[in-house]
Amino acid sequence: MRARSITTHFGNDHERLDGLLRRLAAKLRRDPTAADRLFREFKVGLERHIRCEEEILFPIFEAKTGLQDGGPTEVMRHEHRQILGLLNEIHGNLAGRDPSLEEAIGVLQGLLAAHNHKEEYILYPAIDRSLSASECDDVFAAMQGPKMIRIHHLFVSPGHNFFGHHGGPPGNHPVIEVEQIECVVGRGIRGDRFFDFKEDYKGQITFFSLEVFEALRRELNLPDAQPAATRRNVFVSGVDLNKLVGREFKLQGIRFAGVEECRPCYWMDKAFGPGAEAWLNGQGGLRCRILSNGWLRRSIS
Repeated sequence: MRARSITTHFGNDHERLDGLLRRLAAKLRRDPTAADRLFREFKVGLERHIRCEEEILFPIFEAKTGLQDGGPTEVMRHEHRQILGLLNEIHGNLAGRDPSLEEAIGVLQGLLAAHNHKEEYILYPAIDRSLSASECDDVFAAMQGPKMIRIHHLFVSPGHNFFGHHGGPPGNHPVIEVEQIECVVGRGIRGDRFFDFKEDYKGQITFFSLEVFEALRRELNLPDAQPAATRRNVFVSGVDLNKLVGREFKLQGIRFAGVEECRPCYWMDKAFGPGAEAWLNGQGGLRCRILSNGWLRRSIS
């Protein structure tokens, strides 16, 4: 018998979070300072709990069962959005001690009770049954890492604006921000300009660091610059992309091979302004091959 299980670990975290919410409700009128502290602890804990589920557990369940669209995890993602929306509403009303706070907390408790029941009796046991001991250890290692990689933006474009346009004007194909992208082994992102571009192509998907982009805006005084202008597919935080060159890695259950830096070219000066190409040298992002099928989704806020 395993020393630890997904069901026990996440069930215990449900109990911990439920206890914080009960204490918060009890302190609302009697001790506002304690209520504020309890809410902060509850909010941080719940958001991390949901991130672990959506970015680690849900992809495992979908890969093991083949259930994605219309399956339990789609329902649970929808419920997560409802829960987080109500959480943010409570956060906004807490400072002014809005009279509706107690009612909102009661509604949140009801949503969590129904949601947690489905996870504890459907999702977690199914994952436990499907995992080998070593796979279970990998899940706990991923959850206990210092910082999980987060996806902030996902982009696709139906055509090339810069690639193949040397010596001529850029194209005008739109860059479309989406909530999720389908990664297909050896082919690329379905619906993107590099899908089926060529066999074993090095840039089937591209990543860019949000931290690098924020530094670009700050140091080159580009407050209006937008991530889409990089024409990279996935904006992430919490990882040094250069360290993934030559390595395989996994994100939301999908395996990728980091191939090389996505080197900036002179078009970056046109997209952002003079000096952008030089500034981005050595930190232009990561080109990857896709090693397993699956969907990448934007992380929760």
